[in-house]
Amino acid sequence: IEILKYADSDKSKEIIDSISESDPELATDLNENIFTFNDVIYLKKEDFEKALKNYDDKEIAFLLKGTRPEMKALFFTCVSKRRKEIIEQEIIYLGEVKKQDVDEKRRKFIHYLKELENKGEISLKPDKDIYVT
Repeated sequence: IEILKYADSDKSKEIIDSISESDPELATDLNENIFTFNDVIYLKKEDFEKALKNYDDKEIAFLLKGTRPEMKALFFTCVSKRRKEIIEQEIIYLGEVKKQDVDEKRRKFIHYLKELENKGEISLKPDKDIYVT
């Protein structure tokens, strides 16, 4: 999986397609685990901002239920101050939610990100650049 994460997306697809001929279940499992919700933290900021631009605030609030503070910080640095306030209110409004519901929303979000990548709008490859302030 780690090798596929860093490979060119066309090459990854080619490998998974090849595996699917002999083991479709393994291919599906690999495809689902190449990029997970926890991997969004490695995206380029501009790609993540672009992805969040048209994503529903309530859905973002759902995604952030039970996440680490650094994950929330990532999301909040990629939206406007006003949107951040709205999402924070939505998180409070949602209250307690089922983990399986959050997991399903996160899977849908990852599917959305993969669709954007397939359209060439963003890249899901890790940002390998080093930044300093």
